Amino acid sequence: MNLNLYIWQLLAAQLDTSNAIRVWMEADRLSLPKLKLDCFNYMLSHKQEVLRREDVDQLPANALNTIRAHREEQNQVI
Repeated sequence: MNLNLYIWQLLAAQLDTSNAIRVWMEADRLSLPKLKLDCFNYMLSHKQEVLRREDVDQLPANALNTIRAHREEQNQVI
């Protein structure tokens, strides 16, 4: 089994709102683009919960701005 695939499966199974940012950052550090994309999509789909986390300040500015923009779009649509 490919090690990257094994790590992706292991980390993806643990993904939730309490660790999405940390897993996303680790996926970036470990060069796991599929996991990084999965985490980012998870953060976007759970943005309210993710943005309440204390580790939000660790997000790169462009990622945080993207999440905020999606949140603002959702609020305008409703």
